[in-house]
Amino acid sequence: MTNQISASRALSTLKTLSTNIGNQISSSKFSFIKKGNKNLETGKSVKDSIVEVENSFKSVKDKIDESFRLRQGLNEINYSNTMQISGKTMSILDALTYKHYIIPQLKTLLQQMKIEQSRLINQYKNEIVNHEKRLTDAKDNEALLNVIKSEEPAIHDVSDKVNALQKEIEDFEMNFDILLNELNPGLKFNL
Repeated sequence: MTNQISASRALSTLKTLSTNIGNQISSSKFSFIKKGNKNLETGKSVKDSIVEVENSFKSVKDKIDESFRLRQGLNEINYSNTMQISGKTMSILDALTYKHYIIPQLKTLLQQMKIEQSRLINQYKNEIVNHEKRLTDAKDNEALLNVIKSEEPAIHDVSDKVNALQKEIEDFEMNFDILLNELNPGLKFNL
């Protein structure tokens, strides 16, 4: 018989399983040294010790297998269900990928663009001062004045791209968790 589980319940179960697996791995024995017919560490019989370590292994392995089945189910429903976010329709799996891999890259790009724009604005201000000085110095030479005027510095403004990128990141981050929390309780899969 198959049991249905919601995505929300699966995520909660995975969190608990992950903790339990880690704790059980670190607190369990999976082997022992025997001396004669006794476990050297515990003094238990070899037969009882074998049962104990095999049960420990099976218990941890069963939890790991359950974790994998839950992840498979989540991946299946995340792939087959879509969400509308930031003006795009994408599978939940694609949205998760976007959040964990693309958003950090976009944030790096945005930060670099802001740093570069700030640096260039300062450099532009210095260039304007130098340009104004050259214009003042060449005021009596019409030909030179025309050449200097044609070389007036200008900055290539990317503030529209910076603003659009900032909005895209903020919109995605603000809406992703909300949408996922709305969708997950209704998404179910068979265990």
